[in-house]
Amino acid sequence: SLTTTYENRIRTDFQGVNESRNGAAGANARNDTRSRFAIISDNIFNYNKTIGKHEINAIAGVSFEHRFFEESIIQASGFTSDLIPNVGGGSVITNATAFDYENFLNSFLGRVIYSYDNKYLFNASFRTDGSSIFGSETKYGTFPAVSAGWVASNEDFLKNSSAVNQLKLRFSYGVTGTNDLSSGSFLTDNFPSLALLQPSSAIVDGAIANGFDPANIPNELLQWERSIEINPGVDFGLFNNVISGSLDYYKRTSDNLLLNNPVAAPTGFTSGLVNLGEVENEGVEFELRTRFVNSEKFRWSTTFIGSFNENTLTNLGDANGQVLNTGDGSRLVEWINLVGQPISSFYGYVFDGDIPFENLNDPFRQVGNRTQFAYAKDLNGDGLIDEDDKTILGDPYPDLIWSISNDFKFGNMDFSFLFQGSHGAKTYNLGDQYIFDFFNSNTVDFDRASTPNQEFLVQRIFTSQLVQNAGFLALRTVSLGYNFPRKISEELNLTNLRLYATGQNLLFITASDYSGWNPEHIRNLPNGPLTFGYNRGGTAIQRTITLGLNVQF
Repeated sequence: SLTTTYENRIRTDFQGVNESRNGAAGANARNDTRSRFAIISDNIFNYNKTIGKHEINAIAGVSFEHRFFEESIIQASGFTSDLIPNVGGGSVITNATAFDYENFLNSFLGRVIYSYDNKYLFNASFRTDGSSIFGSETKYGTFPAVSAGWVASNEDFLKNSSAVNQLKLRFSYGVTGTNDLSSGSFLTDNFPSLALLQPSSAIVDGAIANGFDPANIPNELLQWERSIEINPGVDFGLFNNVISGSLDYYKRTSDNLLLNNPVAAPTGFTSGLVNLGEVENEGVEFELRTRFVNSEKFRWSTTFIGSFNENTLTNLGDANGQVLNTGDGSRLVEWINLVGQPISSFYGYVFDGDIPFENLNDPFRQVGNRTQFAYAKDLNGDGLIDEDDKTILGDPYPDLIWSISNDFKFGNMDFSFLFQGSHGAKTYNLGDQYIFDFFNSNTVDFDRASTPNQEFLVQRIFTSQLVQNAGFLALRTVSLGYNFPRKISEELNLTNLRLYATGQNLLFITASDYSGWNPEHIRNLPNGPLTFGYNRGGTAIQRTITLGLNVQF
């Protein structure tokens, strides 16, 4: 198979002299030309053979991907009127940028599936993937996988059982890889192993000289990130499959993590892309399906799905215990990456109360506002609030995620709904800084002459008050439908006629201490999984109701 995609896009933008309160000073224009090209070639050989009770299925193949991207941007200012609403009407070119890049991915893969008498199953596979973003000696990674299964319900001792209709035991082991950097920078995402240059200027002998600066810290040893997983499990069906489901245990170890790790300031950079660390995820997943009623006139089925997970950082080399922040000078909230704890654990002071009402300069300036400063607990009891009083405040990983769905059918009517829940995760909700306006302000500040225990005051954004429960309970979907009788459909020369109503997020309950709009919204930060769980605003949960008529001719 051969797939190709081509896109050419030109975007123009103009803000005239009358569109801004700054007048001509705010007028600007931009022209952005972008082209993308991708070609994917998959070449797969299939082999199937049945010999008596033996069944063999095998595949082998080669896959190739080539992606190319180029973009040029020009921006202008210095407009005195709106007569020429494009970059040609400006007198100053404020930005002129052009770049292009391409990357390649090629894969060699194979798989063999063997079964005997529909009882004993075996699967072995491998793939070797090469990516152009890695170093010359580390471009390729090999990822094998094996699995085995035993369909015990097909054995003679269970074949005629009235209680057990399906019983399958299985075990798998596999290695997967990723080359997804997703840093948001085309340089970092496509050329991290190479030493790159970028245009720069400096003053030399009193004059401006143009030249080039290093654009990154190259890493020729960069390689694939790996995940190694073991997964024993069981599938079952009982009592004519009235009750069925599966139970899985998994242990997933991810190593050679692709991380933007902080580096020393003398390098001229804040971070460098490396393979560093090991994270372990261990848990249980289960699915339970039931058919309580399955008659001709009435049917009722339920599906319950849940998963428990524990995240643990098991190795971070010399970076163990490092404390990272958002990189935003006004909101330097922190995470700690400590072996034995979840990666991206929130780090800061324990909130210990507000400044007394009577010590505020202007407590009624805004209803519901909070001061920028709050009291923190002196955890080590030395009478001071310093770095030694910071502690782990939680982590962004849920302990339990679950959903339950019910489907009903009565005559021509059908009804279904799905509840979903998440519990145990925390989020660093920086949206509170805006909602409750706790910025530094002389009108809301405290009276420094009378406020007690000022030595225990810290900025509120660094306390546990902003590390909030990200759990929720949601009624994700509700659907009610009616299929008109076939007699009516035929009279209208229709195959089917259905009237329906659906609702999404009709109910969304968050934890009592969460004050944001959407606990599922996570803002991506440059250090990726090392600073995960940052919640600042985000799109609110939308409630949607749809009424519809489905007509089949």
